[in-house]
Amino acid sequence: MIAANHHSHANSANQQGIQHNHTFIDVNSTEQEIIQTALDGKLFDAEKMLEREINQEKDKEKKIGLFYMLAALEKMQEKSSEARRHLEVVLHHQPPAIDSTGQLRHALLLKRIGDCYYGERKYGDALASYNAALIISSALPIGSRILADLYESAMGILIIEKRYTDAQSYAEKFLAVAKERAKSGLWDDAGVLFWAQLQMLNLYRHMKNPPDTEPIRQEVSASIEKLMNYRFGLESHGKLPPLSERKEIFEKHYIAEFAPESAAEYIWLAGEFRLRTMPVIGWMPTQQKTKAAILCVHGLGLDNQAFTPFGLKMSANGYAVYSMDVRGFGAWLTTPGQEDLRLNEAINDVGSILGLISQRHGGVPIYLLGESMGGAIALRAGAKYSKDLHGVISSVPSAERFQAKKMGLTVAVHFLKNPNKPFRVGDMVVQQASAIPRVREAWHDDLKAKMEMSPKELMRFAVFMRETKFSCAKLNDLPVFFVQGLKDRLVKPKGTYELFEAVTSQDKNLFIIGDEEHLIFETFNQSGMLLEAITAWMDKHSTPKVDDTKNASASKATGASVGAPTAGAPSAGASSSSANFTGGSASGTGSNLNAASPESGDRWEPASSSSQLPSGVPLKDTALGVSTSKKHNSKHKQKEPKTTAAP
Repeated sequence: MIAANHHSHANSANQQGIQHNHTFIDVNSTEQEIIQTALDGKLFDAEKMLEREINQEKDKEKKIGLFYMLAALEKMQEKSSEARRHLEVVLHHQPPAIDSTGQLRHALLLKRIGDCYYGERKYGDALASYNAALIISSALPIGSRILADLYESAMGILIIEKRYTDAQSYAEKFLAVAKERAKSGLWDDAGVLFWAQLQMLNLYRHMKNPPDTEPIRQEVSASIEKLMNYRFGLESHGKLPPLSERKEIFEKHYIAEFAPESAAEYIWLAGEFRLRTMPVIGWMPTQQKTKAAILCVHGLGLDNQAFTPFGLKMSANGYAVYSMDVRGFGAWLTTPGQEDLRLNEAINDVGSILGLISQRHGGVPIYLLGESMGGAIALRAGAKYSKDLHGVISSVPSAERFQAKKMGLTVAVHFLKNPNKPFRVGDMVVQQASAIPRVREAWHDDLKAKMEMSPKELMRFAVFMRETKFSCAKLNDLPVFFVQGLKDRLVKPKGTYELFEAVTSQDKNLFIIGDEEHLIFETFNQSGMLLEAITAWMDKHSTPKVDDTKNASASKATGASVGAPTAGAPSAGASSSSANFTGGSASGTGSNLNAASPESGDRWEPASSSSQLPSGVPLKDTALGVSTSKKHNSKHKQKEPKTTAAP
């Protein structure tokens, strides 16, 4: 037998069979080679090998098993329609489900057909398949994982279609299953419970006559605090494993629960495992009092982990740093109904997370920092929530892009083929964003990165970036700090300069770094000069305002010097801004902890999940001494222009 322990689709097999949790699955030598090729990531090669095996196989029953395996490989390559056709062949030959094992196998098959329909965006057919699977699995124990998956998937479809009343029963059943699973005391089950609570609160916010939301609101708040505290505790003690190791731990646990009996089942489970991570992560000061809090918003294709080097640097200097996943990226990619880019919802998410930060840290100053797409989000959110902020740092938010015509043509071609079908756009973005091999490799290897987007998503993104300029005019009294690298090959500095000029606040600065590329805060090598500059800027704006100020100037940093702007850069201005926080309070009472559907304008409840913690770790609190007093909510005073002296 081949003992092939499953390690994130990349492991060796050296006996004839698959070993999983002391159980061996017999396979022949050809199947062994196919499986290993697939686990090595060579899915197309594995598919062709399997097709040859199917053509040569004479035994009908074995041939059906090979079709099941082929469907798994096709689904892993996003060939949903081909996979569905082969699954329907398998379903036609499926034996009657006479016991719980048979019911589970039959329900899994129907769910996978539903997943294929979902991938084809045939939501009505997908829902019918999920309902059929629920009927088959109705006799299974209430805590069965497949029930949680089915209820959540069905609910996601109804949320996409805005059928919120119809979705309520699925949400309630999903929550009931999650509560049963959470009795295990394991962290992955605690994560399932959190998502179920979040989805329920999400749904209630869209119903015309929802039940009392306060009980579920309190449950969500408690889950956030528990999971985030535990993650912070692990990280502060150096015990939080890398994401790849966490994926391996939870993937093994997931596969073991379904107890696969065939190679086809094993490949299916490996392919459909979802690594659910926290949409909000953070780095806390451990040796000193928190001076201020910073909420970071990532760029297109990236996720909240991109700010790890920045978070580690700034937390060591006394800042609490948080980083969020934008809707349609990171953790949202594994949430049914939430996979597509929705930037306006991300702005509302910022408001909810500001409330969470205020609740955790009391009256400390809060700053909003974003890069690229995140820089545009930061500007817009700053205009909307300026009452809750002491300043905005916007890095490379330009809507003007190099090679824009080439990208536009590519999007147009794919739009004509299928406007909703994602295509691989990440490679081009990565190539332009950085010339540093290590940065490119890290982006490609990021398990949470989004490398594919649909033409519709990219068109919404382009419009959002262009229209950000109008929001800048609303930034009339909030301090704003712009950053632009002169070696940026993705966006044109001219666009950032124009946004700088559009900001009406008199308290604004432009920091131009001559030797930086597009990624400045989301990279391994943090600019010491820039970190010193924003630290001084935040320290200054975290103190009471004074009126004896002078004109502000744009700063240019080339190498180790800061001087006047380059040709084409805007003239300097300066100052501060406050907008109101709508849809809830950021006072720390917890009343702002809300969730939203993909299409709503409501705010999002920061989420967590099991993938951050080992499966077998019991659920427990890790006290970090976080304050929950109310946020200091003072309004920024309008200031006279001031001058920023070059060092």
